[in-house]
Amino acid sequence: MGIVTVNGIDLAYEIHGDDDGLPLLMIGGLGQQLVGWHPDLLAALARRGYRVIIFDNRDGGLSTHLDDLGAIIAGRFDLTPYGLTDLATDALGLLTALDVESAHLLGLSMGGMIAALRSPARVRSLTSVMSHPGDHRVQPTPEAIGLFLRPAPLDLEQSVVAAHEAHEILGSPEFAPDEAWLRRRAEIYWDRRTNPDGVLRQVAAVLCAPDRTAQLARPPWSSTAAPTRSSR
Repeated sequence: MGIVTVNGIDLAYEIHGDDDGLPLLMIGGLGQQLVGWHPDLLAALARRGYRVIIFDNRDGGLSTHLDDLGAIIAGRFDLTPYGLTDLATDALGLLTALDVESAHLLGLSMGGMIAALRSPARVRSLTSVMSHPGDHRVQPTPEAIGLFLRPAPLDLEQSVVAAHEAHEILGSPEFAPDEAWLRRRAEIYWDRRTNPDGVLRQVAAVLCAPDRTAQLARPPWSSTAAPTRSSR
């Protein structure tokens, strides 16, 4: 794991795969840490020829955590300490720090929203997984909304239970849950740094973001053909 300073904050990151692989930046979702990506997925992508870059968003894991909740508690989301654009600038800054001119982007949930605020010259393709366009008429299910309203876990065991409950709501019914991985991930999250206040700041960044529907309707993405082995 490495640490780089970009956009005025420290970002923790890891790289999986060969140095000459095709760059793939994976952007995690709300509260997700870089260790939240399943190791089997990372290994499979590396075998396919990708140089997989994963990182902790600000307010997550071992990246910089902020300490301002005043505006959020007051309901002033327009005064949040940062927005999705700042998170996107973080991600592009990481690519710059790693001397990567352009990359494929894969964004999960909030990560898909971040990835959509792209710099076209630097993005080869976008894969957005269970994300949202910013149109508030598009609403999650009541069960999914309930995940964000429940109290934050107070200890590791509560965190493990919360991880299983989230998987029951968000996971695919086509695949049985990896019980051992869900527990192990919760343990690693807890040991690295679980920060409910940081998640609230990320939620605020999502809630104050503008609608991206029109922007997503005009994607300048390049072909998603099988990768050739090049790091630039």
